[in-house]
Amino acid sequence: MTPGPGERTSDAARVERGFREALDRFPRSPKLLARLGKCFAVQGRVEEALECVLLSLEMDPGQPGLLLRAGDLFASVERFEEALRFYEHYQELRPRSPRGYARMGDCLFRQGYFWSAADAFSFALSRSPDSGWIRDRLEGVMRLCAAAEA
Repeated sequence: MTPGPGERTSDAARVERGFREALDRFPRSPKLLARLGKCFAVQGRVEEALECVLLSLEMDPGQPGLLLRAGDLFASVERFEEALRFYEHYQELRPRSPRGYARMGDCLFRQGYFWSAADAFSFALSRSPDSGWIRDRLEGVMRLCAAAEA
């Protein structure tokens, strides 16, 4: 049986309360802050999620996954410049990964920077040549670039 909307809210509130209680005991725990941020993000509470993620990164900057999450949160509220900075930082820490470049491509595409998005997707594809979804995105952006030139 699927829980109703009120039950989901109470579950989210219960989880949030659990994280807050744990943070009362361990206030300098970047992992707890990151998990609370994820809880907020799932609920659509982006600003609170960002606050937790950024605090967690401040305490422990060596969390590449959180760099992507911060970028994604910034992109979700159309703060693209901030998002791009976090994706770039991720790529500095994980130069062989396609993830940061692919997200940069999405971010640049949403802003209408099709050639820059194509470059980002090309970098992502060079790191993951077998990725069909990256190839599809690159081909789609290249079609838009060609149409814009015509």
